[in-house]
Amino acid sequence: MYEIYIGSLKLPLLPESLKEDIKRDNKHYTILALGEVIKPGRVKLRTWSIKSTFCHEDIDVTKARDYLVSLVSSEKLSIKPVRFIVNRYKDDGTLTFDTNCLVLIDSISFEDKAGEVGDLNYDMKLIEYKEFGGKKLK
Repeated sequence: MYEIYIGSLKLPLLPESLKEDIKRDNKHYTILALGEVIKPGRVKLRTWSIKSTFCHEDIDVTKARDYLVSLVSSEKLSIKPVRFIVNRYKDDGTLTFDTNCLVLIDSISFEDKAGEVGDLNYDMKLIEYKEFGGKKLK
């Protein structure tokens, strides 16, 4: 069992799967005597894919949609990352491990399906955000 938060929104219906990608920026080179070799690179930013549904019985679908859209489209908010929290629990309720980091919503798409009146399906891609910037010298 687990629970997911994106900013101030707790996802009421957990996705069927939560995909996390962790990649390295490895460089491949071809050397005449050896053939292909690889030079290990640094770890790239983590990404997550979430595909799920907002059920109108569990949540105000309009407010949830507007909140997520504002995180992507508003100029003031889109440059601010949000907290992404995934708590994973064992059957006895003890926390196994969690994800707690800043993310930007890379993309989000919504889909209405026939026969699911009031429900809203969505597909969201998140990318890890690391704070950076210059330091002031005294």
